[in-house]
Amino acid sequence: MTFLVVPASSSTYTYLGVLVGGSARLALLIAVFGLAGIAGVGWGGAAVDRFGGPRVALAALVVLAAGFAVLPSVAAGLAALPVMAGWGALVWAFIPAQQHRLLALRVGPAPVLLALNTSAIHLGFAAGALLGGLVVDAGGPLWVLAVGCCAGALLLHTVLNPREST
Repeated sequence: MTFLVVPASSSTYTYLGVLVGGSARLALLIAVFGLAGIAGVGWGGAAVDRFGGPRVALAALVVLAAGFAVLPSVAAGLAALPVMAGWGALVWAFIPAQQHRLLALRVGPAPVLLALNTSAIHLGFAAGALLGGLVVDAGGPLWVLAVGCCAGALLLHTVLNPREST
């Protein structure tokens, strides 16, 4: 799931300038994303303690997909700010939720599971930038790639956590 969620974010984030145009506003959007990401990690950890990793991951996936779908239509206006904040918060809230879910599986030593998840994060950053570049070069819509990655992660989440997905 991590490998699908991170490219959704990375593909769009890497080419955000293509979507919103290179401007001072781009810097503001990146700052909003970053600050929201910091808050999202804290909120994600607290939400996991209260609701459990699978539920937080599910909520993050659904809202992220919706956010990526609407981002192109709001990219030029002020509505991009809350979308960027939600995206930053939720993509980084997903990480502690996924870590919690992996640790709850008890299929191996915790450090190994977390290291593998971290590897999926870094591979996801690279894959997202690569796939995003291919989409941009082809003149395609980045949001389709991002929503598709989220949909794939959502499908995988549903298969792995059928009780939390209904």
